[in-house]
Amino acid sequence: MGFLNFDDALHQMQEFGLDVTAEDIVIGQRRRCRHKDGGREKRGWFQLYELTKHDSSGTLIVGSFGAFFGAENIVHKIELPKKDRQEMTADQMEALRARIQADKKRAEAEAKRKAEECARRADHAWRAHCKEGSRDQSEYLKRKQIEPHGGRFLPGGKFAIPLQDAERRTYGLQIIYDQAKQGRDKSFWPAGLAKKGHFFMIGGIPDRLLLVAEGFATAASIQQATGLPVAVAFDAGNLLPVVKALASKYKRAKILICADDDYRTEGNPGVTHARTAALAVDGGVVFPVFAEERPTDKKGPTDFNDLHLIEGQQAVARQIEAALTALQWRPTPAALAGHAPKGGGESNCAQSVMPLDDLVERFVFIDDGTGDYVFDHWTYKIVKRSQMVALLEAGVRNDDIKRHPAWISRAYYLDQVGFDPTGKDPRIKLNTWRGFDIQPKEGRCTAIKDLASFLCCAESNAEEAKNCLLDFLAYQVQHPGVKLGMATIMQGPQGTGKSTLFNIMMQIFGQYAKALNQRALEDKFNSDWVENTLFVKCEEIAASSHVWEVKGEVKDLITGEYIRANEKNAVARNIRNRMNFVILSNETIPMPLERDDRRFLVIRTPPPALPEFYREVHEEIENGGVEAFFYYLLQRDLTNFHPKSQPPMTDSKRRLITASAPSEQVFIEEWLAGQIDIGNKRLPVCPCTGSQLHNTYARWARQTLVSRPRDMNQFISFIHGLQGWEAGKSCATYEDLNSTIKKNRKMVIPSQDALNKAALAGADVIEQNANTRQRWLTEGFCAFETVLEQHS
Repeated sequence: MGFLNFDDALHQMQEFGLDVTAEDIVIGQRRRCRHKDGGREKRGWFQLYELTKHDSSGTLIVGSFGAFFGAENIVHKIELPKKDRQEMTADQMEALRARIQADKKRAEAEAKRKAEECARRADHAWRAHCKEGSRDQSEYLKRKQIEPHGGRFLPGGKFAIPLQDAERRTYGLQIIYDQAKQGRDKSFWPAGLAKKGHFFMIGGIPDRLLLVAEGFATAASIQQATGLPVAVAFDAGNLLPVVKALASKYKRAKILICADDDYRTEGNPGVTHARTAALAVDGGVVFPVFAEERPTDKKGPTDFNDLHLIEGQQAVARQIEAALTALQWRPTPAALAGHAPKGGGESNCAQSVMPLDDLVERFVFIDDGTGDYVFDHWTYKIVKRSQMVALLEAGVRNDDIKRHPAWISRAYYLDQVGFDPTGKDPRIKLNTWRGFDIQPKEGRCTAIKDLASFLCCAESNAEEAKNCLLDFLAYQVQHPGVKLGMATIMQGPQGTGKSTLFNIMMQIFGQYAKALNQRALEDKFNSDWVENTLFVKCEEIAASSHVWEVKGEVKDLITGEYIRANEKNAVARNIRNRMNFVILSNETIPMPLERDDRRFLVIRTPPPALPEFYREVHEEIENGGVEAFFYYLLQRDLTNFHPKSQPPMTDSKRRLITASAPSEQVFIEEWLAGQIDIGNKRLPVCPCTGSQLHNTYARWARQTLVSRPRDMNQFISFIHGLQGWEAGKSCATYEDLNSTIKKNRKMVIPSQDALNKAALAGADVIEQNANTRQRWLTEGFCAFETVLEQHS
């Protein structure tokens, strides 16, 4: 083609992996092509230009080329021979750099747009088309002897696993086929998805220990054998970005990479990539060891699922346990046996004496100015130093503790001890959060979910209300310690099951859940229920006559970032408010709400269902339903829910807002709607004196059984605050309609908007029209007085 470096440029692109020939080269246009690692999709691209040498001795090919792999764009530029580079002018070099940088930005924008489109398609497919099921629906799962672990099913025996980030946003799907029918094992969808750094978590939320594996089957075998959470990285090349993302999210967790031993592949990529990833996050690596020698002439077993199938699940558990022991990481024995502990330190047996090394590992010195306290890693509490000393073996003294290297190297200030389930507070070095008291377990919770649906079914937007309620509960277990901007009010008759649903949540949160009543709310010593609390169930926290007094306090509890903890015989202090609230009540007004309330999801339950319905719920609870509902909440997709999401407006919330409105506000609204009758006459909407209107309000309050009617001053003050209204000032009127003698009266004058609203509602409105203001005010006064006199 007449370019001095044509063959060299073509060779560079082919060496990179682009599937191009001399006939494909086009100058001045951006072209897409295939890449050797990209399958049939055109992941490669190039954009080339011609550059005439400054001495006009010939023309060179310059530009850039690359390939898309998900959201990542790999870019290279055409490298020129050294002599040609040296002969380029400064202007040519600058122009070439600018052109290549622009090409790179354009390619990155294209890759980002493509990845975002893939994420939207994958998220929709995951939520709309992928359904829960059992392993009997998949030949692959049965062959691998693994459970679905949160994966979902598609028609035709296909099994889908989402590629997600730490916030459970979905970026793509791995589709696993029935190999016997499809002729292939698995693929990723949609084409062009962003795989880098994305993973799928099975087995719950990591706390102190997190395992990572390449494939889903490998991860499932490990989780079933150990009971520990395992992240699926999908391939060896994705291990490094995945473990970096996990380490950033779960800062307290040690990461053990369970590598594939690709012993017949050059360079053993499974082990090599695992060791590189472990180095980046100070993690560990383990790979399977098989009892029998593996073949060298054909592919043999390489991963922990192979070990599971050949030697059994216990072999997997033993090898993982051995690796953790060698790393001096201390998982609980129950977890490694596949029976996860209930949490709360229950896996540690009580001790009467302890070896010095174990004792020093268990306790940490707390510098509080007294030296009397230590932190106990078994109970996650600050305890008296004397408790630690009492556990010393015979012949071992307190001074031996002080001489121990581990004791000398560790100490914390008192304010570095705290309750932080999020793990995001940099001030907290010793966290009193111990994890949930029960472990999630995949199983049946259909009746419990049906109960949630039943409790919401009386609302006209029942599905929206139910989804908001389940999202509200799910977010709390997926992100423990995050303060939500909303609370739930559930009101209704006894026996509907509302307490049953939230008692399940109390079991899930265990020691971090509290039941709150009016007495506890009013007690000035509150540390017993505000400290180390995540979930609060309130039942009848105020009698109907006192709900207005506690309204402000409850709303501060729901939205306040900090709360004052007051302990008897101790200094009160501010602590971070991590509590989320559910309020249960049989009252008509369990909590007064303003018209613009953004805090509460309000649901009124229907009458009780048949006894058989509740029997099924309780039988399910007794047979693992709580653990299964916990698992369901952990897996629930929260893409459309945010901690500050506003709850939907339900019928019950509208009624509660109306019932909560001040009596004077309700009176004015009924007056403007033409709904106030005096005797058999409708009260006109017009100017009147303050005493006329207040006397009418007082009569209305007696008839409607208002418990606390406003006095004259409060009533006039309320009207004065209404937009555009006048009240409390003397206005010039006439003595009567036939008089020209002026008389000052303290009038209430509705705004023009209020008069227009009343006219639209069909009320009897006296407009000013052509009358003077003085005549109009007199007309209104007389009309009002006529109605009142008829009744008296």
